[in-house]
Amino acid sequence: MKEQPLKAELLSRLTKNQLSDSEREEFLQWLSGQTPDYQKAFLNAHLTTLGKLHSSADLPIPAFQILKDRIQKKANSTKQIRLWIGRVAAVLIPFAIYFLALRQEIKDPIPLNKQPAQLTSIKILNVKNTGSINYSLLLGDKSEVILEPGATLSYPEKFNSTKREMALTGKAFFKVRHEKLRAFIVKSTDLSIVVLGTSFWVDASSKSMKTTVKVKTGKVGVQHRTQGTLYLLPGETAIYSKKSGKLNKISPKHTDPLTIDFHPTTALSFNGTPIKNVFEELSINYKVNIKLDPGIDTTLKVSLNTRGKSISTILKEITNQHPITYKMTTKSIYIKPNK
Repeated sequence: MKEQPLKAELLSRLTKNQLSDSEREEFLQWLSGQTPDYQKAFLNAHLTTLGKLHSSADLPIPAFQILKDRIQKKANSTKQIRLWIGRVAAVLIPFAIYFLALRQEIKDPIPLNKQPAQLTSIKILNVKNTGSINYSLLLGDKSEVILEPGATLSYPEKFNSTKREMALTGKAFFKVRHEKLRAFIVKSTDLSIVVLGTSFWVDASSKSMKTTVKVKTGKVGVQHRTQGTLYLLPGETAIYSKKSGKLNKISPKHTDPLTIDFHPTTALSFNGTPIKNVFEELSINYKVNIKLDPGIDTTLKVSLNTRGKSISTILKEITNQHPITYKMTTKSIYIKPNK
């Protein structure tokens, strides 16, 4: 009976309440191991069978004693049925509670906005410029990042729907594709640089005691976790001191830019490079805004090396190679044909 307890002979004796105590106990143990649906279906079918068996509505008229015996048997059977139902119920109730709870969850599912957030795997890319020249990187949103040697950018393979966030160590230039609904955020040390679409430089070298943000175009917000936000316009710079923990804004001074002697740590080398590309690289490397007049012949080629040279020296070399001139202001350098 352990392997196949529901044989016809056993069911017949079960219905007639002719099982021994050990058989009944073994049967109940077997039934408790079945599924809730199976237990419920079996119980309903068994009760229906008992009801039909003990109904006297369709019985032929027998002798009085036979009828009395059957009535007495039915009474005894009813008591046994109640006892059996009680024992089965003790097994079925826990399963029934679980089954009803499961049905309720299916019937009334938790709204999506109330369900626990599912953890999704986000692939983080770590790009380090191990070379000796600047490295150009195009992000998934079509923004461009130019990493200087030694710089590292960490960012998700795919930005989410609310923000474009990344982390920088080292020096880099960002040319951000404008998106009104997704802020572009660069995290470095204790700062967060937040823009929608603009271009700017960040110097966040790990060996330096300060972090610098300088704006080329547009408007940039520089946030500190305790000092609020500084807003920078083109030409303005934010400097964060790691030693003092202070964030300050510096506006450009009205001095003759020709006297500025800024030497980048990275040297550029051009050999027959189109003049437009040369000025784009110089603009990034020297952190200045260079504008070309529409009359400039962009097919002109330039050959030079910038090592140890200021922007003023480089501009003079270019004017010696081609008939162009330039004008420097506190904010920009304008390149024009020399007519």
